[in-house]
Amino acid sequence: MARPKIIKSESNLTVVPLKPKTIAQKSMIESWMQGNNLIAAGSSGTGKSFVAAWLALVALLSDKTHSKIIYVRSAVPLRDQGFLTGNIQEKSDPFFAPFKRMINNFCENDTASEILEKKKILEYLTTGYLRGETFDNAIIIVEEFQNMDFDELISIMTRVGENTRLILAGDTRQNDLFRSREKTCFEDIMKVARRMPDEIDVIHFYPADIVRSGFVKKLIMVLEE
Repeated sequence: MARPKIIKSESNLTVVPLKPKTIAQKSMIESWMQGNNLIAAGSSGTGKSFVAAWLALVALLSDKTHSKIIYVRSAVPLRDQGFLTGNIQEKSDPFFAPFKRMINNFCENDTASEILEKKKILEYLTTGYLRGETFDNAIIIVEEFQNMDFDELISIMTRVGENTRLILAGDTRQNDLFRSREKTCFEDIMKVARRMPDEIDVIHFYPADIVRSGFVKKLIMVLEE
C-alpha cells in the first residue's frame, strides 16, 4: 500500500503517514477509503483505536466534506464517580486522554488536540449527553462500544446526519457492564451489520494482530486459549 502524503490543514497541522502493521489494519484503512462505516472488533492492543484516530484526522484535514471529529465513550466508567469532585467533563477527561495523545502524536504537535478543541472541530462526549443531537459532516468514533447496551449504542447511531460516518471500536473481553438486566450490544449490532453490508463493514482483529508488545501478544493468546 502506498503511504499517504502528509496532509496540511487550515489549522497549520499536519498528519503523518501511517503504514499498516497487520492485514487487519490494512483492511480497515482500505474499507474506510472505499466509503464504508466500520466496526473494528477484537483483541486489545491491535491498533483499532489508533487506526480509527488516523482515519478521522485524514478525513477531517484533507477534504471539505467533514468539519468535525466526535469521540464518544460510554458513561459506564463514570457511574461510581459521583462522589468525586469536579463536573462531568473533569471526571471524564481521563477516559479521553489516550485519544488526545494519539491526535497529538499523529500531528507531531503536543497541542494539536487542544487546537482542534478550541476550534470546536474535535469534541469529546459521553453517551448520556446525546439525545436530541444531529451530527452532520462529522466523523464519529465510538470507543469501547461493547460497554454499551443495544439501546445506548443505537441512540448514538441514530444521531448520524448528512455526510457523517461512523467507526465503532471494541473488544468483548473488556466488558464493564455489571448491573442486572444490562447486556452488551456486541452480538446485536453484529446482526445489524450483517443486514447492512453495503453500509457497515466489520473488520475482525485477532490475537495474532496484536502490535502493542510481544508480552501483551503472548498474554492475550494464553488467555484466549
